Amino acid sequence: MADMTSTRSTEAVTRSGQASAIGEKAVCTLAASAEAAPKFRSFVRAAGTRWNLPGEAEDALMVIASELATNSYLHSGSADVWLMLRNGPEFIEIEVADQGSWKRSGCGSRSRFATHGRGLGIIDAYAASVSIQRGLAGTRTVARVTK
Repeated sequence: MADMTSTRSTEAVTRSGQASAIGEKAVCTLAASAEAAPKFRSFVRAAGTRWNLPGEAEDALMVIASELATNSYLHSGSADVWLMLRNGPEFIEIEVADQGSWKRSGCGSRSRFATHGRGLGIIDAYAASVSIQRGLAGTRTVARVTK
């Protein structure tokens, strides 16, 4: 069962004239499983709709959430994976964390035709910035997507 929460903060008016909750956060914790990726995509879509995000930003966040949930499931051995979205004035920050230890799968490939091992490159292509921290407490990835 997913643990989903949302916190509210200041509202601002977007370029379209609709309210957008700047500073609002949305948090979701799931079991690190194959089902986490589609559930995170749904969670991100719901937050994007609530915050009136541009379609391109929402799409980018869904791809990033999916890739990071899949990486956690395939490579970390963590029982859970955690996602937080932060609605900033010019960007959305997505943070995904787990408590596992990174395990290389050996499936990475530099070929543009590869079907595995391209996740971090895909995230780099969608995000304005990416930070990855791996340590004894697990892996934490933070990406920023421009609105």
